This record gives sequence, structure tokens and C-alpha cells, in this order.
Amino acid sequence: YNRTILTLTGNNAVTLSTVAVAGNLNVASKLNIEGDIDMATGKKLTWVDSNQYISGTDSTVTIESDDFLQMNSDFSTTITSPLTTITGNLDVGAGVDVTGSITCSVDLNIEGDIDMATGKKITWVDNYQYISGTATGITIESDDTLQVNADTSVTFTTPQTTISGNLDIGSGLDVTGSITCSVDLNIEGDIDMATGKKLTWVDDTQYISGTATGITIESDDTLQVNADTSFTATFTTPQTTISGNLDIGS
Repeated sequence: YNRTILTLTGNNAVTLSTVAVAGNLNVASKLNIEGDIDMATGKKLTWVDSNQYISGTDSTVTIESDDFLQMNSDFSTTITSPLTTITGNLDVGAGVDVTGSITCSVDLNIEGDIDMATGKKITWVDNYQYISGTATGITIESDDTLQVNADTSVTFTTPQTTISGNLDIGSGLDVTGSITCSVDLNIEGDIDMATGKKLTWVDDTQYISGTATGITIESDDTLQVNADTSFTATFTTPQTTISGNLDIGS
């Protein structure tokens, strides 16, 4: 009991006066501190027990909340650091505004819309494969190959579709409207015409049409058949009718 446990040191400047406590200081009510609290390295501010604390050194501060850490602010919270690491899941109840880049090494699960700025890209590997867009159009740039897969069907709803280059179709092509071909139309299979439909030239007055039982060739003015070697016409019919004159040159 002969040790000093409390030392009061005065000073002309009140703020430089000190109270030194050699043991523990237990305060049953509030502790009103109007100046700094200078903690020694590794010492803790604890709550209830030593499992919830704030401690630090001359270069780091550790906040250990054991189970839950709750931060509240009426307006905003600012964390100023060149690098922030969060181990575990981060749930954000409102929007996240990022002025820099986001690097994601695993899946990025988005349950809402992704609103892209005009001309900005979603890229793969480099900037040569991307999807970009504006308020009126979307561009898909696949560099070399674009593959579209669907288990049932693919629908393009547009008044006009333009394909530059060759279009290979592995199965049937069903067209409910008209096909306009400005160059040759190379058909390697049959052309199955519906009853009464026509193959026409220039207008509807020169045509070939047919049904399940007959074919009509309408040449309007002149029908010319040319053959370099021979022409064979086999008419297996009980009657052949020629209206008009038949000239045979040989």
C-alpha cells in the first residue's frame, strides 16, 4: 500500500496538466473527454469483453466486432483508401456508384438492368469482340465468328434485314413474304410450286403455272424452244391439240 496510484501534475496552462493513474480507472457514469485519447500500441477499447474492440498501432487500426459491425450515418460515409478489401459477401441495399473500374474474378450476378452509356462496350478478351449501342441502335461485333444458338426458334422483328456476304442455311427457309433477288438464284433442289402459282417473266402475261394434274405455259406472243443437238417431246396423251399453224422446218 505504499505505491503511488494517482498523480496530479499541474501547469500554468490548464490543458497541459495531467492526471496519471497507475492502476485501472473505473467510471460508473459518463466519461467526458474534451481532448484526444492517446492509446498505446496494441491497447484496446473494448465492449463487454475482449472480443469486441478497437485497437491500433502507428500505422494500422483494427475494428473487431466479433459478430456484427453496424455503421450508421444520416448523409454519407466516406472511405478514403487506394485499396479496400472485403472478405465475404457485401450486401448493398441501394445503388453502388463506381467512378473507376470493377474487376470481378468470378461470376457477376445481376438481377436488374445494366444501363450502358452511349457507345460503351461489353467486350470479350480484347476490344475486337463487343456489344455496344446508342439510344437508337445496337452493334454486335464478333470479329471473326458470331454463333447464335436456340433450342426452339429465333425471331427477328424488323421491317428490313440486310446481310452482307454469304448466308448458309442448314435447314429449310420459310418465307411468308416476297423474295427479291437481284442476281442469279441457284437452286440445287426441286422447286415445289403451290397450285395455280406462277413462274413469271417481266409481268404476269408470260408464265408457267400448274396444278396436280396439268401444267400451263403461257408465252403471250412467242414460245421459242432451242436445242444444240436434238429436241425430244414425248406426248403420252390420247389427244394433242394445236390451235393455229404448225411450221416444221425439217
